[in-house]
Amino acid sequence: MKVYFEMFKLNIMGFSIAQFTFWIYLILINIVCYVLMGYDKMKAKNKKSRIRESTFFILSWFGGGLGILIGMIIFKHKIKKNKFRIGIPIIYILTRILEIIITRRLMIIN
Repeated sequence: MKVYFEMFKLNIMGFSIAQFTFWIYLILINIVCYVLMGYDKMKAKNKKSRIRESTFFILSWFGGGLGILIGMIIFKHKIKKNKFRIGIPIIYILTRILEIIITRRLMIIN
């Protein structure tokens, strides 16, 4: 058990491994969400099958809200739909609060 907790005390750029892994996860999921918004916009222009709206909401709950928001703005995609215009920012704020709580908990481990 001691070895397990010692592993989390290692530092990478001032972060514990758990914190560093968490931040890398958030960066990657937001990049994926941003790319998916662009891909969906391209599919919409070409009148091809699209990514389900529920997929974007699920990804947003898993931490990809910022990527979806940036994608909505940059690609001007789904900005007229109220459930995206209102829903995604609300989910982003809620998940941001959760990210802060998780990050603080990970600092306690360190």
